[in-house]
Amino acid sequence: MNKPILRFISIGLVLLLPQLSWAADPFSLPALSVSSNDDGTQSYSVTLQVVILMTMLSFIPAIIMMMTAFTRIIVVFGILRQAIGLQQTP
Repeated sequence: MNKPILRFISIGLVLLLPQLSWAADPFSLPALSVSSNDDGTQSYSVTLQVVILMTMLSFIPAIIMMMTAFTRIIVVFGILRQAIGLQQTP
């Protein structure tokens, strides 16, 4: 195929492809809302509940690791290795 024709077709495709996204239906995110109930409790929207759940799931392993003695032992061994002058791993 001729090089100028191929260049013209590729430029035309690049200019026409964004129009496909304009033709799509607009997507709206649900609102983040906190509402108070009559008995004094609060209810959160599903989106906010998912954000809180994902945050908790990402922090739980770190909290469990910090509660065990493993972290303290590793820190003490690191200080001890530095104190006696052992070589770091290459």
